[in-house]
Amino acid sequence: MIVDPLFQVVEGWTEPLISQLLINDAAFNATGMTLVVTLKDKDGNAVSVTHGWLDASTSQAQIEPATSTFDFPNGPYWIRYKVTDGGGDIIYFPPTEAGRIEVYKA
Repeated sequence: MIVDPLFQVVEGWTEPLISQLLINDAAFNATGMTLVVTLKDKDGNAVSVTHGWLDASTSQAQIEPATSTFDFPNGPYWIRYKVTDGGGDIIYFPPTEAGRIEVYKA
């Protein structure tokens, strides 16, 4: 089940946003797997954000936004996680479409 919105933040938010990635409603061991995060604004423009595994052994991913990452006029934002294993198999989270990040005025 995907929560909508996935996150709710205030513009200028800089605290890490943590996502628990699940397969069949269960965490998985993502050790050695590559994580790529795609973040886009309301117009589909790519937004750069620091990201990585918080704990790969339990499939917890995080992004670390800068002060300028979430800007109210450009929201909502859309996020998607791409995980690639050592064999080249790819899985996306959310699996069908990006999760929404709602941004509120400070």
